[in-house]
Amino acid sequence: MKFTAKTEKQILEDKLNHELKYTLIPDGIYPFRVEEALDRYSQAGNEMIELQLTVLDHEKKQRVLTDYLLEIMDFKLYRFCAATGLLASYESGTLTDIQCVGKTGKVEIGTQKGKDGYKDKNIVKDYVAAPVESNVAEPFKDDIPF
Repeated sequence: MKFTAKTEKQILEDKLNHELKYTLIPDGIYPFRVEEALDRYSQAGNEMIELQLTVLDHEKKQRVLTDYLLEIMDFKLYRFCAATGLLASYESGTLTDIQCVGKTGKVEIGTQKGKDGYKDKNIVKDYVAAPVESNVAEPFKDDIPF
């Protein structure tokens, strides 16, 4: 057997990194960056974009999650575009994998319970669009009692 010898320090670092990779992020909202995006087809034959996201946890440690954008999941597709400044692409009805790479924003992470012997895992529940600031008064916010 051939292998690369490591120091005890390197072995401990590898072990910590392995444990971190499989430690769940608590449910919440975190910053993300799209590292990779690939045009693919779902098992049902629908066009989709597979995203590899780097998510920063509360301790600023990076985690990698995979997510998928599909037309059938229109809320997530719209919210991704809104969160990453790609609304014009959404409104045109065309989004490419290349447009997604390097985009940043906020993402809501949840936990999916494992079944059939699989462990729990983190999932992307939603993308969080930055609030739009407006100088226009909100409707129905006046002093008239009804």
